[in-house]
Amino acid sequence: MAKYEKGRSVVSRQIKGVTVGLSKKNLQELLVRACKAYGVSQEDIKGPSEGETLIRAREIFAHSAWKHGASLHKIGVALGDRDRSVIVSYLHKDDILDPRD
Repeated sequence: MAKYEKGRSVVSRQIKGVTVGLSKKNLQELLVRACKAYGVSQEDIKGPSEGETLIRAREIFAHSAWKHGASLHKIGVALGDRDRSVIVSYLHKDDILDPRD
């Protein structure tokens, strides 16, 4: 379901009429898990580096956060203020396997 706010499209999802979201604390916990799973620091995952391991950690985090109801904007902010188009590109990866599965 897309809402429009001040000329911008804001993405929100609803389950049985309740808007789904993820708290900042839980989002941070997902970020810590992704960092531990790939052996990278939070500073690195939020930084500009483009190493394969960092990109994979960002993709896993984005998928996890999206699955738990986080908005594209919140995921982007958690990953160092990345643009929503970058987050969408992470979400379109179809070879993502969560290491915890």
